[in-house]
Amino acid sequence: MKRINNIIVTFPNSSKQQQADNEKIFNLLSQLQNFKLKNQDLVSVFSGPLSPTTILSTSRDLVYPQVSFNTNDPMSLKWIANNLRFGFNLDNKAHRNLSKSDKKSPHTVSIDELENKLSGRLVEMNHSGINFSPKFIDKSSYHEFRSNLAQRSNLYQYPTGEEWPFIIPATKEEFQSDITNELLNRNPKFEVVYSECNKNSLIQLDFKTNLTKEEAFELFPDPYGISYDGLEDFFRTVFVKVAWGSVLLRFDIGFRKEGKDFGYWMIKDGGRIKN
Repeated sequence: MKRINNIIVTFPNSSKQQQADNEKIFNLLSQLQNFKLKNQDLVSVFSGPLSPTTILSTSRDLVYPQVSFNTNDPMSLKWIANNLRFGFNLDNKAHRNLSKSDKKSPHTVSIDELENKLSGRLVEMNHSGINFSPKFIDKSSYHEFRSNLAQRSNLYQYPTGEEWPFIIPATKEEFQSDITNELLNRNPKFEVVYSECNKNSLIQLDFKTNLTKEEAFELFPDPYGISYDGLEDFFRTVFVKVAWGSVLLRFDIGFRKEGKDFGYWMIKDGGRIKN
């Protein structure tokens, strides 16, 4: 079984507004310590031989975002959740508008405001991810997708029971067995959130920052910044105004803190998903 060697998160770049948005987003994210610019893409870098690599890219052939889990074999599978396309070894061919956005979309902040407030504050990307609802993808299709992820990566269950599995970058040997070395920085990880709480599909980017909790709340007060129940002490969430139609862009602003990354908690207490 060929494992996933890179995860390509591609932003649509087909309109002048999308191009302007992407330029500002990439300018901000180019400050991350665990990414480097390569041929106009942002590519994650690790301290060891870990896979998968996360690549942030753009395409003028897309109208909506997509996430492709790439392997070195010819297999190709795809799903579409409210205009968010994801799957294995995808091309960049545009797909038609399948559904409209939810009228109860959250408050958003402009990219200009985000860039102004977060410039110099981002340290590294902890993880990227996709979020979507059972109303967009039925449970059997979702489990088919998750099973393919599990067979081709080190995929771990979130220990508290929510359907928030994470791909954690690993070596070739760890893919065959399991992750035991807790000394490596394995960020960015990749998260999949399958939940009825999602009114729209979205791309999620989660960051380690140099902000305290108090500073993050001051920069992004209610209702433009929100906190999820039980996670108030870990990050502040903002939704970014982008020209993507029904697919949202979410930034999770992690607070400054020391300690071991929660990925090792998932490995030990959540356990690896095998299929």
